[in-house]
Amino acid sequence: MPALHSQAAVSRQLAKELRPVPLWPEWPERPSLRFFLAATLVLTGLVVGAMGLAGAFPNGRTVAVMPLVVLVSDAPATARELVGRRAADIRQIFGPPLLIRREPPAEIWQYNSGTCVLDVYLYGEQQPDRVTHAEVRHTDPDTGADDAFATDCLFALQVSAEN
Repeated sequence: MPALHSQAAVSRQLAKELRPVPLWPEWPERPSLRFFLAATLVLTGLVVGAMGLAGAFPNGRTVAVMPLVVLVSDAPATARELVGRRAADIRQIFGPPLLIRREPPAEIWQYNSGTCVLDVYLYGEQQPDRVTHAEVRHTDPDTGADDAFATDCLFALQVSAEN
């Protein structure tokens, strides 16, 4: 007879097994690549659109140009890349924090995706406005968080902030 598992245990196991793999791990570290790809896509769309307007397609055929959305952002790949950024930058990337703990002259902002937690430590003389430390951890205390997990977590938090 198969063993019965709680829904929470099954969810944790699925979260471990179904973790997304970053498509291009070097993407956030190569701003020139992001710019080149975005510029290429925009220029291609403009050329194809102009050809259609100029009647370059024979026999009265038309070409439908679908808009393509490319995610180009300043989202970090690791928590270490958040250090030194301003509080306004963090809010722009991840939205408002789920929890703010104030311990003057510092604040700890917490973001939660359901499978991971991001803790951002802000410090400043007048008001906490610079990130001095950031940490990504798994919501399951028995599971570690490597760099690939941190990248996935930060991306998931950014996407949830945009929706």
